[in-house]
Amino acid sequence: MSKGVVYILIITVGVLIGSIGFILLKKQDLLYRLQLKLDKIKKVFLYFVEWILYLCVIYFFLNFLTIYYYQNIFSISSLIFLVVFISVFVLYFLILFDKNKSSINNLFVLFAIPVGLTFLFFVLPDFVPDEPSHFQRAYSVSNFNLTSSIHVMIDSDYAAKKLTNYSQILPSIYFTTGPVQLEQFHEACSYNFILYIFPALAINIGKLINLSLYGCYYLGRMANLILYIVFGYASIKITPKLKWMFFVFLFNPMLLHLAGSYSSDVIIDGVCVLSLAYFLYLYFDKETIDTKDIVIVISMIFIMLIAKYAFLPLFGIYFLVIPKLIKISKKQWAILVICICFGMSFYLLHTYLASFGETIPSQEVYYTSNNVNASEQINYLLSNPTNIVTMYARTFYQEIDYYFENFVSKLGWLEIDINAISYYLFYIILFFTICLEKVKLSIGNRIWFFILALIVAAIIVLGLYLYWAPVGWPVSAGVQGRYFVPCALLILTSISNGLATSFKYKREVIILSILIIDILALKDILVYFL
Repeated sequence: MSKGVVYILIITVGVLIGSIGFILLKKQDLLYRLQLKLDKIKKVFLYFVEWILYLCVIYFFLNFLTIYYYQNIFSISSLIFLVVFISVFVLYFLILFDKNKSSINNLFVLFAIPVGLTFLFFVLPDFVPDEPSHFQRAYSVSNFNLTSSIHVMIDSDYAAKKLTNYSQILPSIYFTTGPVQLEQFHEACSYNFILYIFPALAINIGKLINLSLYGCYYLGRMANLILYIVFGYASIKITPKLKWMFFVFLFNPMLLHLAGSYSSDVIIDGVCVLSLAYFLYLYFDKETIDTKDIVIVISMIFIMLIAKYAFLPLFGIYFLVIPKLIKISKKQWAILVICICFGMSFYLLHTYLASFGETIPSQEVYYTSNNVNASEQINYLLSNPTNIVTMYARTFYQEIDYYFENFVSKLGWLEIDINAISYYLFYIILFFTICLEKVKLSIGNRIWFFILALIVAAIIVLGLYLYWAPVGWPVSAGVQGRYFVPCALLILTSISNGLATSFKYKREVIILSILIIDILALKDILVYFL
């Protein structure tokens, strides 16, 4: 019997035992009384218990995997603990599912915790695009260095891509006793410190309790995953339209494997999703704009300004709520001006801190060896107006298939291909969700959404053409599908329709689909690292 079959059988046994326990609870009418007691507990504590239970599942899975796969020893004790915790988790999960099955935002959290944590542990440290640079930046922020310096002192136990297989994870997480020896690294990215506050806070918690370097590393990853789940929960909860579209979009394997890493895309993509959801809320549900709405929207705009200004055209959707904006009170106008002034002050601080940044050595080598020069590239484009049109035409003609693929697949450092079922099923189910609800947007508004998507795409391609492609190169270089998150959101909204409004089993079909998509993608990740 192959080892893969053994893992599947063990998981199946645990799921069956937990499911049988749930059925017995339901038959004996204990489930209803239990749920009444759970209603008295805040949801955040219920999800915290789910988080801890699943961490136990992950721990005993890695423990069993290490012994069985790498040492060829079939440990009965590890097997028993693994089955027990899978059973307990499944039972608890089904109880919460039955309790929250009518709430899409609660279902999102319920599923995102186990799926996200599995991505977090299955993708080894530093195997997400640019994660070494992001981790070093987060570690620098944890040392209260808010400048954009590329130099950072880190525990000498760290090395980029040091962990290369699953047998190294658990031995790398422990409590330290002696003094920490530091070593200087020079690859920290120069993004604003605000993008790393949460993982930096988690790293500092790890330091306070004397966790090892990689114990702190995984805490930081968990902080980013929590942030991703919070953005997703808030977006699905607040939007009055396209809830299932947001739900499926957030279970994109590409976004999930970024969410379980140090990537700054967690906040960038989270703001993109929330900004569209908040617009739909203001446009469809609000008669008047409140002070809270002003603060939230302005905050999102300035976060995007310091994080990825190429995505700023996304906020052009808020032009459609101008008729409501002009009706706000004088006091609210004053608050709006104060928010803008505060935002501009923060942007000036960001600019000042960025002045301490340097080019990462590996990037400097790339620029020199490939003749990358932004000013010369601009001169090339302006030397003949057709050069710009030709560059865009060639780029999208040659790379469009890659962009679609890289939007979902090509995980890790563009090396982990996911299976065809996950790839195609994701696009099918995502398109299906925009057919479930008729969104009352005029043709003009839909065209405006499409134009904004094209503007964002054009800026992305042009920006990387200037700062990543060799001078005079026929196509843009370095563009990845995941950069088109705001474009995808805008286009999906612009073509939303009610063609499948009468479909009765949408919840069951969507949940089953995202489970198939992500479980098969996780299998591909597991196989890659074994």
